[in-house]
Amino acid sequence: MFVLFASIDSLESPWVNTEIKLAQESLYSGKLGGIIVFIIDELNHAELPSWLTQYVFIKSSNPIKIANKIRADLISLDLASQPSRTIWVGRAKEIAEIEERLSDLTSDPPNLIYVSGAEGIGRRSLLHRVLGSIYPSYDIKGIETSLTDSEGSLELLFKLYVLLKSPVRSELDKLLTDFQKMEISEQVKQIALLIADITSEKQFLWLNVDAGAITENGVFQPWLYQLIRELPSKQYPQLIIVGRRMPSFETQRKNKNVACFKIESLNPKDSEKLWIFALQQNSINAPKQFILELNKQITGHPSTILATAEYIKQMGHAVLIANNKSLLEQIRALSYSLVDNISFSENEEELLALFEEFNILPATDIAAIFGNDDTEISKALIRLLDFGILEPQGDFLQLAPYLINAQLKQKFSKNTATFIIQARKKLLTFSENYKVDDQVSIATIEATTLAAIKEGKQGFFSDRSLLGSHFLRVARDCYDKKSYSETITFCHKAFDKQDTLTINAKTEVLRLMGMSAIRISKDNALDFAIDNLEKLNLSAAKRHIYFMRGFNNRWHGKFSEAEKEFREALRYQESDFHILRELATTLVEMENYSEAEKFARSAFLHSRQNPYLLDILLCSLIERLRPNPFALNNDVEIQDLFERLEIADKREKKSFYSMRKAHFFSVLKNPSVALEWANKAVSENPNLLSVHLTRAEIKMKFSKDSNTFQSVKEDFKKIQDMIDKNGGRKSFVSSLNKLKIYYDVAKGNYTAAIETLEKSSSILKHLKQKLSVFIATEIAHSGSTDKHLVEWVKRNSSK
Repeated sequence: MFVLFASIDSLESPWVNTEIKLAQESLYSGKLGGIIVFIIDELNHAELPSWLTQYVFIKSSNPIKIANKIRADLISLDLASQPSRTIWVGRAKEIAEIEERLSDLTSDPPNLIYVSGAEGIGRRSLLHRVLGSIYPSYDIKGIETSLTDSEGSLELLFKLYVLLKSPVRSELDKLLTDFQKMEISEQVKQIALLIADITSEKQFLWLNVDAGAITENGVFQPWLYQLIRELPSKQYPQLIIVGRRMPSFETQRKNKNVACFKIESLNPKDSEKLWIFALQQNSINAPKQFILELNKQITGHPSTILATAEYIKQMGHAVLIANNKSLLEQIRALSYSLVDNISFSENEEELLALFEEFNILPATDIAAIFGNDDTEISKALIRLLDFGILEPQGDFLQLAPYLINAQLKQKFSKNTATFIIQARKKLLTFSENYKVDDQVSIATIEATTLAAIKEGKQGFFSDRSLLGSHFLRVARDCYDKKSYSETITFCHKAFDKQDTLTINAKTEVLRLMGMSAIRISKDNALDFAIDNLEKLNLSAAKRHIYFMRGFNNRWHGKFSEAEKEFREALRYQESDFHILRELATTLVEMENYSEAEKFARSAFLHSRQNPYLLDILLCSLIERLRPNPFALNNDVEIQDLFERLEIADKREKKSFYSMRKAHFFSVLKNPSVALEWANKAVSENPNLLSVHLTRAEIKMKFSKDSNTFQSVKEDFKKIQDMIDKNGGRKSFVSSLNKLKIYYDVAKGNYTAAIETLEKSSSILKHLKQKLSVFIATEIAHSGSTDKHLVEWVKRNSSK
């Protein structure tokens, strides 16, 4: 690597100029891995040899920053020296469709390409391949940046400006303040001008948007709609948007200058080819039958196939030959969660946690955070790149997009919590070393800003310049970690800057605030969220209001009211996974298992890996088949769901599998096995209230085992304590009261059972009637002559 410290004096030195010429010759002959130029005084950029100008990193005399950049480039050279994971198979149909649209002489060429599909399915790879063929004189990789669903034109303008203009630290605050003062229409015009600068250099702008560029109705967001019209007509596309959600047919029809393509999963035949090539690339000579079995377990998703091939390589050829069945079982689990079966070193775990925290980082920041152990960090980065867990994006590295929502924190948070706090502090210290005339990358700006907010300190911006989306990203992170009080605090800070938020972002801020408020019984915050959602007068906002009211009612055990609210929410979006799941859960609580199964199946179409949903569906099916134990024990779907739930449970560290197994064997009238599973569920997750309820219910079947039967009282006390500590959550009170009734009836204490029934306002009316019949029947069978009990039976028999 050639490093030049350029100054007015150094460029006058014959020796330096000779070194520059030698570097140029080495570069053109392919003997040089990289070049970095630092301007360390008032030297004008234009005074450098023209071929060197593109390698200027910064104008800086900051020794810490210069050292980190050199270290980072050496790490990057290590990464670049590794063989590419890219393998190309199939896609003939998609390639033909894209080529036909871009070369169609009967219509105007598109200004914008919009490609949609699942994360990791190969959207960018496919377009890189096709565009490289159609536009050979273009830099296909171009400029790449991302927007979260809560960001819009303001954030995009700032990111593009930093990427293209490289402002120094002293300019950042003013830039962001000035951009905030612009109307959205002016922001969009400035974005169009920056895109024109990019295309003038024969480059494309790649914009990763997840789902945020399109409304729920499949319509382009207003700022994007305007940008499409601001882009001048040219013979080639200027902007490429990569998202998950496809614009509606009507939106596509109205926007003729936008070429929309949807990238589907690989077909089974092409998946099989990819398996063959991926295994060959990793020097794995696998039998044909084994490859066929692999393709049954993981098919259609290129990124997961390539990662799994790497996993097989690291497991070793001996394992492949010795125990195919065991390996296939592990690979099936891998198809549900990439990181579950991979063993990571301490450095790799810390890197995973780091990218989960910040998503995207330049190598300079990674070097600054990890100190001087560059060789080991390079090895760790290479391994994560091999698995496809990390991927390069221009000069940065990022977490693979299809893993961004994989909740890696749950796997690594305990081991890396201290490291992440230290990483934030190092980033902030690193930022303090930037001088006023130092340039800063957008990835460093974003990471440092988030670190500053979380640490309660100042990063590159003053408080007045921070955007609402900055606080929203921190609020969402707190919500994912179940820090609900902090979530509310940052949501309020985000909403205080609502002028900088998109309408989607405002809605999300209020949704997070409301859902957090319910969980910690902050009624004022819930009312604030609902009141402001009502003011937005949007379909999505109304859906969130009904959902929050439903969730709040279910949280407090008001299941009938919760059902009504969830059904209202469903009217606004019938396919909403969260509404379907919560409605199914509520119906299970109401013992309406047939309806619960219907909504659980609808949700299952959208997510086949969610442990909560798998548990609800299993519960509904077990109860539906309760009258037929033989059918229950031999039901193939139930067996498949249990396999899925076991994997999902391991991934998210839950106890649904053990608890539902206990329920399953209890219904099969095998209480001994059921109790074993229930005890296992309690030991796995002693803080999960539902496992204690399940165990108590099973123990009551041991009426002939006095020790086990009497221990139910201890379970009741534990459950009541947990309900009291749950900050007002009453959704389990009904279940506890029902168990107390069954327990007292089993002991012959009918008076206590009747008292619990009549005092319990949490038990639904139709369930009270059911319990009344049960108690009355048991009293009659007991032959009791107690006057009060006989009169109670008569009263309830006449109802």
